[in-house]
Amino acid sequence: MEKAGREKGIPGRLIPVPQDLSAGCGFAWCSEPKWQEELIRLLDEKRIEYEAVVQRKV
Repeated sequence: MEKAGREKGIPGRLIPVPQDLSAGCGFAWCSEPKWQEELIRLLDEKRIEYEAVVQRKV
């Protein structure tokens, strides 16, 4: 995901999944909400598996 994000210019980073969420791999991609649509397109294009796209208030 980090490589694919860099190639498409989508800023973000992998983080441990927050405790109130769960994911099989234990990691989540953290990025600004404005990148959500482009991120979903990238995930689908690269066939990167994901469980959900969630926006959280910090």
